[in-house]
Amino acid sequence: MDINNKYYQAFIFNLIIFVSLVSAAFVMKLSMGTNLISVNSITELPTLLIIILPIGVQILLYLLYGKLALFPVVATCVFNSIFIMERDPMLGAIGAIISGAMPFVAYQVMSFLKVADFSDLKKLDTRQVLFYIIFASTLTAITRFGIYMQARMFDLEPAQLIVQHIVGGILGSFVVFAVFLLIFPSVVNISNVK
Repeated sequence: MDINNKYYQAFIFNLIIFVSLVSAAFVMKLSMGTNLISVNSITELPTLLIIILPIGVQILLYLLYGKLALFPVVATCVFNSIFIMERDPMLGAIGAIISGAMPFVAYQVMSFLKVADFSDLKKLDTRQVLFYIIFASTLTAITRFGIYMQARMFDLEPAQLIVQHIVGGILGSFVVFAVFLLIFPSVVNISNVK
């Protein structure tokens, strides 16, 4: 098979996104127990500190691949929601689409407002990446909360649920970035450290 073939490169690109998001969702599900995320027991979520790894992987993928990652990320999020997390197909798919698209929306807003230039990772500052993580986690938490409240999925304190998802997304992003930087240290340009 020709490595320079654009279809082969697209297949590898999509495979990298699929495997990374599916493995993050699988690890998250294993760390939480088997039935904790099901729709019937969603009321137990705020009592735990959940590290939401897929949000961190999505943020990392958008940083690495930009807008090219949008469709594969959203499609994989829908797959994860229905088949790995075993959520309701309709509500799970809607939540997954929002979960997959909100880090991209944060990416685009920050690019449009010139808060950060994501086109060159060497020029990114740590503060810009931290702001992107917090902004994307917040957008994702608020929009998912809105969907879940419309569906009357649970009766919880809204602030508690939103804070759980924001903190979980931020912690998940930190874990993913730490693992990524340990495995691929050449991505970090040490000469930019001041």
